Amino acid sequence: MDIDEFKNVLSSEEISLSDIHYQDLVSMIQQLATSYRVVFNLYAIEGYQHKEISKLLNISEGASKSLYARAKYLLQNKIKSNAKKEVVVENKNTM
Repeated sequence: MDIDEFKNVLSSEEISLSDIHYQDLVSMIQQLATSYRVVFNLYAIEGYQHKEISKLLNISEGASKSLYARAKYLLQNKIKSNAKKEVVVENKNTM
């Protein structure tokens, strides 16, 4: 990825998950705080609905939605940060 492509990625704020290695994504999920990670895994990976998660974890449905939204936001930032680091490394290697 050259610098112009990177600028386009940042301006559109879209980063393809196909550019992320599976292990990197798993590691990013594991770095989330426990409450975020548990709700994220239950909703995004296991397919539970927020109503079911709220009953399982004894939290409100709104808390489940909030924890999921925050987890997703944190993961998006980690993915963007990871992409920026990869571009910097690639640019250093081409110099």
